[in-house]
Amino acid sequence: MATREELHALRKDLIPLEAAAALAYERLYGHAQGAGSDAVRARDALAHALAERTTIYTHDVERTEITALQRHEVAGGEFRDGAQRLCFRDGRAEITRLAIRSSDLRRTIEVMRTTGTSYSAGAENAASRSPGSDRSQPA
Repeated sequence: MATREELHALRKDLIPLEAAAALAYERLYGHAQGAGSDAVRARDALAHALAERTTIYTHDVERTEITALQRHEVAGGEFRDGAQRLCFRDGRAEITRLAIRSSDLRRTIEVMRTTGTSYSAGAENAASRSPGSDRSQPA
């Protein structure tokens, strides 16, 4: 169980997954996304790429309860609405209030940049594969 100080540090470091995906797009491609459905799909795809490489969190409204999602909890999920929701076709309840550590995001973007990983790689067959199945544990 996390100490109060650890929870406070985690709370300060979390950013919404939707914002993280938009920032990753800008950092990887050198420009901000446009508006519309293409931008939403791009954030969903980038969320998959991020989930494969680092831990995704969910939290309550006040951010007093923060939970790191385990691989089996993310498996088979599909990010939707610009990475605002993680939905499942197998009947599991959707997961909302998704977030990522900003420190993990910086490292993950750098790995994606140096390996030449495209965000679309994270979305290929998104409905049939398990995001997070190849992800390494955060440092």
